[in-house]
Amino acid sequence: MINMFSEMDFLLYDEYEDEEAEDRSFDSKLRNDVVRQVSNDARSRKSINAVDVNSRNANGNTALMLAVRSRDLGTCQFLLEQGANPNVLRSQSSMVTALSMANKLYNTQFIRSLLRHGAHFSCSQGLEVLEKAVSCSMYNDIITGETKLSQIKSRQNFETALIVANRHGREDLVTRLIQNKVSLGLSLMHTDSLDLIRKIISAGTDVNFTDFSGRTALHKAALSGRLDIVQLLVEAKAHIDAVDQEGNTPLLLSIPNSKETISYFIGKSCNINCVNSKGEAPLFKLVKYGFLEQIKELLKKGVYINCVNSSRENALHMAIKEDKYEIAECLIENKIDVNILTFDGLSALLLAIDKGSDIFVNLLLKAGADVNCKDSRGNCALIKAISVNYKLARNDSEKLKNIKIAEALIKAGAEVNCIDSDSIPAIGSLLRK
Repeated sequence: MINMFSEMDFLLYDEYEDEEAEDRSFDSKLRNDVVRQVSNDARSRKSINAVDVNSRNANGNTALMLAVRSRDLGTCQFLLEQGANPNVLRSQSSMVTALSMANKLYNTQFIRSLLRHGAHFSCSQGLEVLEKAVSCSMYNDIITGETKLSQIKSRQNFETALIVANRHGREDLVTRLIQNKVSLGLSLMHTDSLDLIRKIISAGTDVNFTDFSGRTALHKAALSGRLDIVQLLVEAKAHIDAVDQEGNTPLLLSIPNSKETISYFIGKSCNINCVNSKGEAPLFKLVKYGFLEQIKELLKKGVYINCVNSSRENALHMAIKEDKYEIAECLIENKIDVNILTFDGLSALLLAIDKGSDIFVNLLLKAGADVNCKDSRGNCALIKAISVNYKLARNDSEKLKNIKIAEALIKAGAEVNCIDSDSIPAIGSLLRK
């Protein structure tokens, strides 16, 4: 049975009521009906539809909020067990959650239950609730809830109790939370406060703590480009080559977020030949984003220059695709294989021809690219320039560029008697242009 509101209850919750009268539209009626049904089912201990359990009525209240407001602890706990999200906001502009409402109750069991099921303190009156939780030693409840939250991908970006206390400058709360080892690993991963990180490390926390995705605090710092945090963690013996579930190391995640951080990792002799599950190596990512100086640093460290991705492209293919001429020059100077073929049968030269890039073609020819290489369809470089690509040219300028490419290929020794798909020799195709 629902506990009836007293006059005092209405006074306590008056601040949560909408300023405007309840919308009586058909949509609002439907919303009210859904929440009412969820509340009735919860009181009867019937299974709740997962789609409806977090629905809000016209006033923004979920069934969980209504259970808290009516001081119905049993229904509150049942809804939480059925998957009710304790962090749903009453509205997009409101920071009021079920935990905000529980702060008004004398029975702290509501707070305990909500915290155990992942309610966090980044809400209206969150600091007050945190003070109450610490004074009542609800440390295990906080740890249980924050651990649950960290395992739900859609809810992982939250502030832990320790981060909230630190953000509000509450050293007393920070000290007690650290002393009681409350989610120190999670806080280390989620905070961007250098001072708090130092305190967490000083408390003996494992700096290599991993989240559900296998990432460490060093991964997170690298991803955000925070060189100061990266340096602090490495000095604290964080594994510099830690690998997450997608095969990413901190170096891979630092690209392209911070050139300084990238250079720091390279200088620390991390694994510069690592490859993630997408086939990305540091060299590939640096080429893609045009970081020439960091590429030179990798080359000085002896990076394997002829690594290939899942399409069997090497870094030179990538430089051509991304129009990075200076990087292509640098790679060629460092003896990259200019003739390696992708799974589609494309050499760097064939790729440059497909792009209609005479400057890349000339660069590759000077580097000794195989002028008679063929793609997977049997088309040689000259045929691609004067037949296939000429037909695809959108204007006279592109056609002229293909003719210039053909001339450069012939000068470099291209076989003029190779035939196209219509059995017409390359020289014949050229004469018809």
